[in-house]
Amino acid sequence: MINSDVTKNELLQVVQNTSWLEGQPAIFIAGEIRQVRAINQYVKGMPGYSKKQTYASGYWKA
Repeated sequence: MINSDVTKNELLQVVQNTSWLEGQPAIFIAGEIRQVRAINQYVKGMPGYSKKQTYASGYWKA
């Protein structure tokens, strides 16, 4: 069954629990607009973050 609780950002929780590798990653974030904003805000504080290497787009609003 699909979880319809859009107040929970399970993808953000997964990103927060993932080991961040050294270097400058290319980051692609797409999904529901509020969740994308939260994930993008989180990755901005990670080591090696580069705005030029990041694409974030909210495709819909729940």
